[in-house]
Amino acid sequence: MEEALDDFIEGHFFSGDVFIDEKSACYKDLQLKKTGLTSMFGLFDPRVTAAYKLAGQIPSNFNHMLTHGSQLGATFVVNAGGSIIMEHRQDHHGDHVDNRRILEALQLKLPSGAVPTLGVQ
Repeated sequence: MEEALDDFIEGHFFSGDVFIDEKSACYKDLQLKKTGLTSMFGLFDPRVTAAYKLAGQIPSNFNHMLTHGSQLGATFVVNAGGSIIMEHRQDHHGDHVDNRRILEALQLKLPSGAVPTLGVQ
């Protein structure tokens, strides 16, 4: 975990402050799903393996996944007043929101010819 954090900070991917939620309280407070042993078979789901390939890694710590499960995430678009105007909660690994939905929530239009995708469908 620390190595990934160091790589993230050294890569200058985000210029603001980085906060670490060591107790995963935000996931609990947002009631985000966590997968367990029964969802390990999801690793054979082509959508999931495509997402891992896109990320450039295959999960290596299966013991951790078996004992602690694996946290799913979400995408939230929040307006200046703090209200959630769009949310997408992952149902499985590799489940991501279509960028068009984010742009629509922000009331933005795609530049002509642009393709709003992460490369995994």
